[in-house]
Amino acid sequence: MKGAIYTRYSTSNQTQNSTETQINACVEYCNKNNIEIEFVFSDEEHTGFYDNRNQFQNLIKVAKAKLIECVVVYDLTRGSREVADWFNFRKQMRSLDIKVISATEKLGDIYNPDDFLKELIQVGMGEHTILQTRQKSIDAKYTKAKHGVFLGGFAPLGYNIVNQQYVINEKEAEAVKRIFELYIQGKTYNQILEDIQKFGILGKKGQPISKSTLNGLLSNPRYIGRYIWMENINREMHQWVGKKNNKAVIIENAIPAIIDKETFELAQERLKSRQIRASHNAKREYLLSNKIFCAKCGQLMRGSTVTSGKSKVVTTSYICKGKRELKSCNAPNISALVIEETVKEAVKEWVAKYNINKLKDFLKDKSKKKIDTSKFEKELKEVIIKKENILEAIMNGLYSPEMNDKLAQLRNTEEYLNKKINTSKSQNEINHSELDKKIRSLIKDLEKNIDSLVKEFVKCIIAHKDGHLDIYIGIHFSQESRISNWLPK
Repeated sequence: MKGAIYTRYSTSNQTQNSTETQINACVEYCNKNNIEIEFVFSDEEHTGFYDNRNQFQNLIKVAKAKLIECVVVYDLTRGSREVADWFNFRKQMRSLDIKVISATEKLGDIYNPDDFLKELIQVGMGEHTILQTRQKSIDAKYTKAKHGVFLGGFAPLGYNIVNQQYVINEKEAEAVKRIFELYIQGKTYNQILEDIQKFGILGKKGQPISKSTLNGLLSNPRYIGRYIWMENINREMHQWVGKKNNKAVIIENAIPAIIDKETFELAQERLKSRQIRASHNAKREYLLSNKIFCAKCGQLMRGSTVTSGKSKVVTTSYICKGKRELKSCNAPNISALVIEETVKEAVKEWVAKYNINKLKDFLKDKSKKKIDTSKFEKELKEVIIKKENILEAIMNGLYSPEMNDKLAQLRNTEEYLNKKINTSKSQNEINHSELDKKIRSLIKDLEKNIDSLVKEFVKCIIAHKDGHLDIYIGIHFSQESRISNWLPK
């Protein structure tokens, strides 16, 4: 039997069930029970909750890829001390036909009432301990917060922490002042980032300053000397909830100010107006949403609307996720108006080739036999295994740009095959007589219904860097047509 070992310990001074102790016990168990160890995952200095346990997430990936048949833990509490997480994990492994084994105790069948109750009590006691510890920690921090001391995390750019007190870092503070100055002058985030490169500074996590860094920086009241702790109840059972906290600690002038209040308020006004514009822009419907993929990196291309400066010129585009979010692609943005019109013309071309009688015969033929999805499902399984093998190699430090490109291609193929399978299954159950009527109605007034035809029959669009498009159109994924087209210059 192929297995993976998973270990965890919570704090730097916890030694009783340290990683080494847990691994030794699990290895000994595996040797005695003929379990072939394929993977060892260890989360160190992490709590009993799942939200921030990277190695646990890697374990889940390996399990989903069917690379193991069992998971071995030291004891139940090393898996989780949170009731919902533990039983979700147990049910997930059961659905994948993967056994969960404890090296030091017997785990039963969670669908057996007695076994379930035993595990529920054990995990419940663990969660009770965590909640008690958490409450004591919060109470202690409240006392310290009333004195305006730093309570962990990362200091904002512009400050160092000395003996739990905020101390201005002069070089960083100059950059912060420059950021606020440029922002209230109306400069864009890109212009600000370009300007502050001369300071040669990085964010507090050692990474280049990004647009998201600027957004958080510009709204941080610490820069005007305001100390805030627990303004929101950010986590409840380790889940983000964002409720307002009526016990928040707020102390004015507790931190040395870098920005004057007038400048800060001007920045907040612009941030607010920017959010309003963004909410208005979000109402723009993107006809090809979830249909366009970048040929270069395989990522989905998403709609974006930008209003430029004082001229208020609105630009709508489809932008590659690999470029916009992952910063790993240089594919050009595509004008939304241009590509949407190009795809509409391609759909009209496709409709013109389908005379209504031929279409009717096609639908009748399809109603007699179901689409076989087994070929797609087999191909999907192979793609998932290849993808997870690459992820495993990357996790083990074997990274190369070629591997990243291959991973992007596999993700693209995986999403495409999932669409094929789901669409084919739904088409197997479709009322073809009703579909025939629907298509007749849509084609009857082609110009009026062109958007509906695009949404209904365009399955996928591959956008190439040189402006070439592969547009896949069809009733079924298995019977689609590919129309090659070029974006007008």
